[in-house]
Parts: sequence; C-alpha cells; structure tokens
Amino acid sequence: MSARGLLENPALYAGYDVTPWGCMERFVNYSVCYGSNVHIFQHHIADMARTLFTKKGTRMINCAD
Repeated sequence: MSARGLLENPALYAGYDVTPWGCMERFVNYSVCYGSNVHIFQHHIADMARTLFTKKGTRMINCAD
C-alpha cells in the first residue's frame, strides 16, 4: 500500500497532498534522458496524474497503443 501511495504521489514525504507538476516534469525529463520503457513510463504517468483526470481520461491513457 505504501508503494502504491508513493507511486501516485512521489512528493508525499515533502508535504504535498497531490503530485506537483514539477515532479511530473522531472520524471518525464529523467525518463527521456535515461531511456525508460514505454509501458513503465505510461503506467507511472497515469498513476501520478490520477487526480488530474477523470476515470475516462485515465482509461484513455492506459489503453493507448
């Protein structure tokens, strides 16, 4: 459960209630620089942005080819 919570909000211990946009930008930058797997990247972005999207939006992200 704690791993899922940290995946949804990596800045949890920094005092943020939701994932800050800067955290997502940093994750995207690191993923591009170090060559992340597309499926792992998609999964992490969908989890971090869960509070930004509706259920339909999250489903669209997870169903992308």
